[in-house]
Amino acid sequence: MKSIQDIVRLNQSRTEKTPELAELTDRIRANWGENVLGILLYGSCKVMPNPSEGLVDLCVLLRNYQAHPAFLSGLLNRLIPPNVYFLKGKTLQSKYAVITLKQFEQKMTAPMDHYFWARFSQPFTVLYAA
Repeated sequence: MKSIQDIVRLNQSRTEKTPELAELTDRIRANWGENVLGILLYGSCKVMPNPSEGLVDLCVLLRNYQAHPAFLSGLLNRLIPPNVYFLKGKTLQSKYAVITLKQFEQKMTAPMDHYFWARFSQPFTVLYAA
């Protein structure tokens, strides 16, 4: 039987070692401030040899929406999460979903909401955790 550390090592790819991901996570954290609880990497770019050829998928878990840049967008994010934003770095492009940790947990356990379950039942990487 493999240990959890072995499983994590097997699921890591070159993407986790790409320094450009740090630029994206730093910019997201600067935009959303202390409300960022975590940033998750998932999707096809996670396993691509060269993630700059695709669109990096990130999920940003927030404490709350108080730091939301726009009132209407923040209100809609509360009612119908997630909001999805585009971010372009020097070499990588990303789309990132923004959702509170509480809403993320609710969506992951909801019997009829498969959006998050389908994405996070596959390997993902925690790029940042508060």
